[in-house]
Amino acid sequence: MGPNTFGVHSHLYHQRNRPLARLPLPLLLALLLTWGCRNTPETRFTALSPADTGVNFVNKLEESAEFNVLKYGYFYNGGGVGVGDFNRDGIPDLYFSGNLVPNQLYFGEGGAEPRYRRAPESAGIAAADGWNTGVSIVDINGDGWLDIYQCRSAAASPRLRRNLLFINNGDETFTERAAEFGLDESAYSTQAAFFDYDRDGDLDCYLLNHSVQEYAGFSAARSELKETYDPHYASKLMRNDGGTFTDVSREAGVAGNVLNFGLGLALGDFDGDGWTDFYVSNDFNEEDYYFRNQRDGTFVPALRQAFDHVSLFSMGSEAADLNNDGHTDLVTLDMLPRPNERIKMTSGADNYQKYRALVDNGFYYQYMRNMLHLNQGDGRFAEVGQQYGVSNTDWSWSVLAGDLDLDGYQDLYITNGYARDYTNMEFLNYTVDVQTRAREKGAEVDLMEVIANMPSIEVGNLAYRNRQGEGFEDVSDAWGLARPSLSNGAALADLDGNGSLDIVVNNVNAPAAIYRNAAPEASFLGVDLTAAPTALAIGARVRLVDGESVQTRHFYPVRGFQSSAYVPFLFGRGDRRGPVDSVVITWADGREQVMTNLAPDQVVTVMPAENRLASLSAPPSPSREVRELPFVHREDRQNDFDRQSLLPFMLSYEGPALAATADLVFLGGASGQSSAVLSITASGDVRLDSTAFVASAGAEDVAATFTDLDGDGDADLVVGAGAYAGAGREPAVRAYRNEAGTFHLMPAAIPDDLKAHAGVVVALDVDGDGDQDLFLGSRVQAGDYPRGGTSYLLVNDGSATFTTSRPLDLGMVTCAVATDANGDGATDLVVGRDFGTVALLTNSGGTLSVDGITDLAPAGLWRSLALADLDGDGANELIAGNLGLNNQLAAVTDTGLTLYHGQPFGADQRLPLLAYTQDGREYPFAARDELFAVLPALKKRYPDYTTYAKATIGEVLGDELAELEVLPAPELRSLAVSLDPAGPGTRALPPAAQRAPLRALLVADVNDDGHPDLIAGGNLHRTRVRIGRMDANHLQIFLNDGKGQLRYFGDLGVTGEVTGLAYFPTHRWLVAARNDAPALLIQLPVESFRQR
Repeated sequence: MGPNTFGVHSHLYHQRNRPLARLPLPLLLALLLTWGCRNTPETRFTALSPADTGVNFVNKLEESAEFNVLKYGYFYNGGGVGVGDFNRDGIPDLYFSGNLVPNQLYFGEGGAEPRYRRAPESAGIAAADGWNTGVSIVDINGDGWLDIYQCRSAAASPRLRRNLLFINNGDETFTERAAEFGLDESAYSTQAAFFDYDRDGDLDCYLLNHSVQEYAGFSAARSELKETYDPHYASKLMRNDGGTFTDVSREAGVAGNVLNFGLGLALGDFDGDGWTDFYVSNDFNEEDYYFRNQRDGTFVPALRQAFDHVSLFSMGSEAADLNNDGHTDLVTLDMLPRPNERIKMTSGADNYQKYRALVDNGFYYQYMRNMLHLNQGDGRFAEVGQQYGVSNTDWSWSVLAGDLDLDGYQDLYITNGYARDYTNMEFLNYTVDVQTRAREKGAEVDLMEVIANMPSIEVGNLAYRNRQGEGFEDVSDAWGLARPSLSNGAALADLDGNGSLDIVVNNVNAPAAIYRNAAPEASFLGVDLTAAPTALAIGARVRLVDGESVQTRHFYPVRGFQSSAYVPFLFGRGDRRGPVDSVVITWADGREQVMTNLAPDQVVTVMPAENRLASLSAPPSPSREVRELPFVHREDRQNDFDRQSLLPFMLSYEGPALAATADLVFLGGASGQSSAVLSITASGDVRLDSTAFVASAGAEDVAATFTDLDGDGDADLVVGAGAYAGAGREPAVRAYRNEAGTFHLMPAAIPDDLKAHAGVVVALDVDGDGDQDLFLGSRVQAGDYPRGGTSYLLVNDGSATFTTSRPLDLGMVTCAVATDANGDGATDLVVGRDFGTVALLTNSGGTLSVDGITDLAPAGLWRSLALADLDGDGANELIAGNLGLNNQLAAVTDTGLTLYHGQPFGADQRLPLLAYTQDGREYPFAARDELFAVLPALKKRYPDYTTYAKATIGEVLGDELAELEVLPAPELRSLAVSLDPAGPGTRALPPAAQRAPLRALLVADVNDDGHPDLIAGGNLHRTRVRIGRMDANHLQIFLNDGKGQLRYFGDLGVTGEVTGLAYFPTHRWLVAARNDAPALLIQLPVESFRQR
């Protein structure tokens, strides 16, 4: 369709009447004044009462000795919300599912404020005899009237668990006909979603089911149960075969098992091929499922290929484009709070061995927190929930994306609360006592007494304003949505026709909530697909092109948790005015139609045009050749937490080292593995030689550099070994002479009394005599974190024999670079430190001294350094890789971290005591059980979890705190740093650079524009379980804009912990060293960086 689509095909859509426009002026003014009194300018939403709306549904739950949360673990999961125009009067109607109460349907009556009338019992949707869960709104028979598919669960009787299908009779009544369609499943069902997965023109169904408590515990985390099937527990794919549905789960590749506890279902075109994929959120041990549509009637499980880790107790989910890049992102919810007191009340001791046992037994990397998976457009996702501020929202159920403030970006709304908090540590302690007393008396435990002592989590629901795709801001209070509640299912819809999204929530033991969104100040455009045939509408993509802004939505009514909204899209336009450039609709059959020059502030109803075009595929991106090198780094397994239980991260996994010349690469081996030198030809042929390193295979080689030690004009090799797990077993530094390309150990070159855990080795001519001296930066003393070892300056006598010039006490050195920072012709040194600053050691008289140290960047957890003249002024600045912001430490603190260390209360070893700040108070990071395991003297001071949860670290440690050493780390961001102490200081690298620890930095002009760009790798996997793997860096490319600013271009799709990088510009080969994984050889064609 061309530019005249709107005029020629005006029958395809109509402008929806907006109720305000129809009101008499006096009444309009009166209503505006009334709303002005009820909404302060800062409050976007108003909570409407049942008296306001006529909606008085209450999902009331009352426990009994026979039926309660201890008998059925999902007793308080609540019910869902359905929104759709069931009577076709142009006004959204509301449906609520009830657990122990009948379902209720309310027909909208229009007006400036939403008003509803309740459908009588004769409407036929009450279903009062069973436990109703998820709601799906769909026109299943294609007659133009919306039907309701009601899932059920909980009941012991399969008859009472049979799902229901309410077929719309067109007269505000419904007839239950699930059996006729083959959809009267009697499993434990949470939700169902309808979509045409095989593109045969009719709607199929995925039925999300859950298992029972027998399979929920750690004892059930057995790999053989992944292959055990039960029809009542496993989720199912039901194919529509001419109006009846057939279970095709096994042949379609989506068969479930007894371990799946399905709570969330998100549909989307996650891989961008135009076909519907889906993601299943699983509670408990079984990881989530991601099924990618193969376009042949089958799916392939692809979770591990696409996601680096997932939520542990996954609940509701949402698929939406959150950064307007055209790709479908994913949010999954879990149960982790942010306030210190709530964290401490739900946290037991970190159990790394249990976590490792799950992984070793075939389960995936899972952590108890919300996840926001950003779609990278290459089939992989980067999880950034902590950096984006949405990881810790407490016991959360539904997450919905919608542009609540109409600024052109989708915001998030999250429901919260749980009536019985059986994760509360005080309660768990109480249950142990109750069972012990009952056992001593030979009596049964009084379950109702136990339940009565369960605390409730009644916290506010949350609204997060999208910060233009770079994160979210909590605006719950400002928008009037923070009222404490026990909320589950929810839906977004424009209930009053004013162009903004309102919110409907199904609460437990309280009236359903309706929040009215204030009339929009920004321009908008609504796109309504609900009148189109459902098999074409569900799965359709709508792209709104508005100047430089491109917004993308996919029409999948089932969203959030147990809920469904069959309603129009609303696109906010921010400060743009005037016509919308175009709307491009790709229907579910893959065919496309275009509308242009659309008037704003209307809802356009769209029907598929007969002459719609086949969707054009995007041109393929230039391919990058990626090869695995013959060197595979293989760690010997260590559990550093056994040695120091309060470590934030392990320290025995810092290799492999990487160093490079113009044609050679050195890769360091783990303990028990030989290191190797590789030569790489222009065509990518590789030759590996490890002969020289066999004798030192016991070393953990974590640092290395090539330099001409003996002045013969070729590159010799210096290697540094790590030693946290066992100091003294191997030399800290070894030197190898290059003889015609073959390396030989120089046993007498380095003093043999150096005992250190190497953090970095740097070659530099410190004394200006023309030969290369060495700096050895010490990472940590063995088994004594965070005590830094002694660093050394080793002076070359000109014949590759070194003497120790001066020991340097620099703390935990992780990285360093040599440079003439002040332009005096002498080589200075910049070091980065763990829980320390980035510091400049100025060369004075041919030596380096801590007396001349200058801080260039605040204390942080620095991991890497690189020099670059970004702005082309002839002076280098420093790029400094830090821990980043996408981690649980950054997520819980307001102002950075503090690491106290020492031996308080007579502890038998050094204790690293991490602390963070909230609301001006500094709290210990350690849970009560973790801290008391190493400081049992504190048990008497804090006999329960409640008192410990409120205590600051000063209160916990008392006078002992003053005796400890203190290492503050106020800065967690990766930075660009001026080398001039009087210069411009620091500036943060782009937000994408803060996604993970940056452990490897390489400066190179990858797009041949004459400006230095940045390749950044990193990640950190072996951490405390509560911190979790930091793995969102997939080897990132940042292009220089020519003015010294780095712009995120994208990533290379490389996963794992990248510890070193080397680039061969002539042939455009990049080498990436990875911990416990094959090193990679990647070709970087210049045209691949000129596509955006």
